[in-house]
Amino acid sequence: MGRRGLLAATIACLLLGGCGGGSGGEVPTFAGTDEEQIAGTVNAMTGAIAAGDGELACGLMSEQGRAIMLDAGRQAGGEEVGDCESAVPAAEAMGFDPGDFRVEVGDVSVGGDAATVRCDIDGEFALVREDAGWRVDVPYCNH
Repeated sequence: MGRRGLLAATIACLLLGGCGGGSGGEVPTFAGTDEEQIAGTVNAMTGAIAAGDGELACGLMSEQGRAIMLDAGRQAGGEEVGDCESAVPAAEAMGFDPGDFRVEVGDVSVGGDAATVRCDIDGEFALVREDAGWRVDVPYCNH
């Protein structure tokens, strides 16, 4: 994990009241209400994308989210981009950078095992609850 990505995840953990370890401690899980966990997940993912940290960003995405990121990376870097982790810096270099988007708990809407997070600019992120915690299903502000 890159230093900037780790810093973004650490700050989100501290602001939201602590984190548990992911698999191998590489991907954070967030404490608190569903809304707090979701905001922490989105903020850590966008910070990781801004830092070009594919391991952290993709670890916070669902399978669908990783597939979307791979498509974006291939559009930017061509077919040689083979996985989500390498797609993040390729997409970020093309200008796909949601790192300026910081969501608040009040931006979150939860409905069972699905959630949306309103973006400042327009649209929303979509998330799903998985065994590992909340994961981003649509890693950009979808209209």
